[in-house]
Amino acid sequence: MNLKQIRVSEVRESLRAGSSTAVQWADLFLNQIEAENPRINAYLAVDRERALGAAREIDRRASAGSPLP
Repeated sequence: MNLKQIRVSEVRESLRAGSSTAVQWADLFLNQIEAENPRINAYLAVDRERALGAAREIDRRASAGSPLP
């Protein structure tokens, strides 16, 4: 999967369908940032724990049937 080509609508649909979780997506993107940033130097700081915490909250809402942000 080419994360550089993925559309937000595809991510959202996979979350709604239950075929992936927000934590899985966040981890994929965070790993991509970690791999690419030393070369491109696009991010000054990345707060992995905060991003994963937000993803866990989205997953909690999704499992409870609440609307996604």
